[in-house]
Amino acid sequence: MKILAADFGDARTGLAICDTRETIATPIGNVSEKGMKRMAEGTARAAAERRAERVVVGLPVNMNGTEGPRAEKCRKFARLLKEMLPDGVSVVMWDERSSTVTAHRYLVECDVHGKKQRERIDPESAAVILESYISYRRNNQTENTREVFIMNKRERVMAAYNGQKPDRVPSAFWYHFPEGYAYGEDAVKAHVEFFRNSGTDLCKVMNDNLCVKDPDINCAADWDKLKFYTMDEDIVKRQVQLVKRVVEEVDHKAVVIATIHGLVACFFHTFGGPNIYDEDGTLIGRHLRENPEGFRHAMEVLSDYIKKLSHLCIEAGADGIYFASLGGERRMFTDEEFAEYIAPYEIDILNDIKDVPCFNVLHMCKGDLNLERYVNYPAKVLNWGVYEGNISLEEGRKLFGEDKVYLGGMDDRDGVFVDGSIEEIKKTAKECVDSFGWKNYILGADCTLPTNIDNERIRAAVEAAVID
Repeated sequence: MKILAADFGDARTGLAICDTRETIATPIGNVSEKGMKRMAEGTARAAAERRAERVVVGLPVNMNGTEGPRAEKCRKFARLLKEMLPDGVSVVMWDERSSTVTAHRYLVECDVHGKKQRERIDPESAAVILESYISYRRNNQTENTREVFIMNKRERVMAAYNGQKPDRVPSAFWYHFPEGYAYGEDAVKAHVEFFRNSGTDLCKVMNDNLCVKDPDINCAADWDKLKFYTMDEDIVKRQVQLVKRVVEEVDHKAVVIATIHGLVACFFHTFGGPNIYDEDGTLIGRHLRENPEGFRHAMEVLSDYIKKLSHLCIEAGADGIYFASLGGERRMFTDEEFAEYIAPYEIDILNDIKDVPCFNVLHMCKGDLNLERYVNYPAKVLNWGVYEGNISLEEGRKLFGEDKVYLGGMDDRDGVFVDGSIEEIKKTAKECVDSFGWKNYILGADCTLPTNIDNERIRAAVEAAVID
């Protein structure tokens, strides 16, 4: 295997390469660029020019085995580099303790001093790192336990989904974009910029247009009149096109999921818009009791619409669906009403769309939920608001089972994300990882973050989700 080694530095990154037989490590020069991103781009170009199949990045571990700020910076560089390399080119972190000292001693022995030594020290250090790595590979062919493989965003999320250990806990954050960014190329650009600048690993398409208000539905007795939707409506085409374009821009470097609201949200949108829920959230229960058969007809119509829209989003390239279910609130339905009029239809929807490239997420919206209502929903990735008067993730794991994947842990509209310092955000994110554990876990928030939040605050949480 042809392997490139990189000894990352703020001003210069030294490079070395080995032949395909992995016998000799040869220093080949420096990448000298300003800023980590440009340094990673230069290293990626060198890897492509040399046709490297793997890049080894030195990890400056302290002599006692601990890692400091410099190691964290090198890990960040390696993750950035991984995103720039084509599929099939792996990135590995490798302990570089004493590599610079060894390289310096070698150059002194070769009578290389001053400016020439400064120019050669980093490539020689990279060669020392690479010599150590290929020597280890020669002598440990069956189990390279010292290798730390860096994952791209898609690999990291899928490792968590499959119960495998990721290089760090993946993160999934999102927010609603400002008015004017619901669809079209401006919406695509907003999604892609947020995804790249925030550092989040999962890309969620905020196609929240949903369905339009039906002017014929004005009271409980009118639900019998609700007509089945056709998929040639402009509101459908806009959502599907947005998903398609975001998928194209992300280019399979991450898992992309489309947002699909459940039956209760569609009920409120059809009746009068999303504000109706906030104004009178118990209205849907009253409509059910006044006209149960009409309500059942409405659930059938809306289920048909949700299924068709979901399939169109998957055909457009989405890796799965983020299914946002309202109705678990105790104030809205009795347990018996939910079990008869909501759960069967939503379970049918999730079963209908279960064959997706990656996975679906079940988001159980709002506060004061009876989460037991969702125990039989066929979804592996679960998310709910732990800061909205609901049970914790740890308690949820006992309810839903160890085999599920849990997304969340941080507050969305209050608390540290809004009022805390960057260091406090990092501390909270790390505490979430440490308390829940890395297995089957994706760091996220209760729901959507504030629209005006600085991406630096999100990135702080993302980068803090390291596994000790």
